[in-house]
Amino acid sequence: MSTAAERAAQLDLVARLKSAYPELPDAPTPDLLDHERITAYLKPVHDAGGEPDAPMKYEDKQYELWAHMTYVICEVLAWRGIWLSEERRRIGNVDVGRAQYLGLPYYGRWLLAVARVLVEKHHIGLTELSERMAEVKARYGGGLAGKKLDATPKSQRDGSQVKRNEHHKRAVGKGDPQVYAGQAGQPKFNVGDAVVVRELPVIFLHPHPGVRAQRERRNRSCRVRKPGR
Repeated sequence: MSTAAERAAQLDLVARLKSAYPELPDAPTPDLLDHERITAYLKPVHDAGGEPDAPMKYEDKQYELWAHMTYVICEVLAWRGIWLSEERRRIGNVDVGRAQYLGLPYYGRWLLAVARVLVEKHHIGLTELSERMAEVKARYGGGLAGKKLDATPKSQRDGSQVKRNEHHKRAVGKGDPQVYAGQAGQPKFNVGDAVVVRELPVIFLHPHPGVRAQRERRNRSCRVRKPGR
């Protein structure tokens, strides 16, 4: 249980976290926003191409244990039909706002997606999740100290009535998106065609960096290439 002083210190820290323009008040009225700022607010935060920033130091290091375990949890949820990869990507990696996207570790956002999807799909209750987190935190209050991380589930439930996706079954042995091969119809453009990338509102573009047009490439001439090249 947190103390009043701890809660006050946390609120003070939250007050310093800003994700809006400093010259504008929070939740500004429409007359205070111009078109350029509205466009900036709607820009997906992961589409960072062309933004000015300081160079980042690349470090070739191993993932920590919690990151590996997070990845495994997410893969198991997909194999069990609990979610699709796009649900995890949009909820956990993209549509979280600029502050969380840039402020949390990469797999920290994955963990956030796990909690949100399981609660929103009613696989677990919010109270159940909170109590379980407090229990695990108390179990390892002094750190691991050489102990292994044990799941120790309270019970094993019957999952036959759990509502699941079926996509993962169709993709077995084929892959994703290979499972959709031949279903898209005749493309408007062929490989090698010269095209101009339309400058559409970025909020409606696909979130995956491999299949969207980055902002700096829009309204420019280019040629159609095969995916992955």
